[in-house]
Amino acid sequence: MRERETIVKDLFLDFRLIMSSLHKSSRYRRALEALTTLTAVVGDNNVWLAGHSLGASLVTLAGKHFAKEGIHLKSFLFNPPFVTSAIEILPGLNDKVRDKIRSAKKGIRVGAAKIIKSHESKTTELFDRLALWVPNVFINPGDPICSEYVNYFRQRKMEIQQGRHGKHVSLLSVRDICWNFIGVESERHYLFPSARVMVNMCGTESWMKYHAIDQWWQPDLNLESSYSVESDQILT
Repeated sequence: MRERETIVKDLFLDFRLIMSSLHKSSRYRRALEALTTLTAVVGDNNVWLAGHSLGASLVTLAGKHFAKEGIHLKSFLFNPPFVTSAIEILPGLNDKVRDKIRSAKKGIRVGAAKIIKSHESKTTELFDRLALWVPNVFINPGDPICSEYVNYFRQRKMEIQQGRHGKHVSLLSVRDICWNFIGVESERHYLFPSARVMVNMCGTESWMKYHAIDQWWQPDLNLESSYSVESDQILT
């Protein structure tokens, strides 16, 4: 019975995640209160955060909260969910089609942000405040729940290379811009400017195994790593 209740609660939190309201959940508020107390007692240098899937989303929220206060907790995100449009993860689409969809969305974001200057200014300020928080992000490109992070950080690198003008485009969200236009505050919890990214290139027969936590301690890991930071420094 307890397991069934946990599943139901997790599904409810998954819905909150999709609607960008996970930060309003009681689970997150309790976790944040506990972390605030813990860091005050033992010091932020002695607190590490780690989470898988939905847990990684909660870690991201907490990490960003403390980063906004100038506290950069060491964080490990395993298969963190990246909420994106369903069309981008449809099976059968090749990379060329997906890239066209992403390019179209990018154009919409840039155009809309120019119209709604307040949203662009707010998101730029947020990225600047988060830049020094560098979580360790573990991704499997075969996992549809987190695979878009691969493209996200690839785009981050391209934008940083293009200079300040293109630097914050990946932070902008079409849906959030629309919410902002009608006066509703919204922030995508999964977007952050800096990360150490580890990509597991090992194949398997099931997407569920691509998402499983135990893949990260298998002896045959084939990892590709990259380092993406907002300070315009890129190492691969």
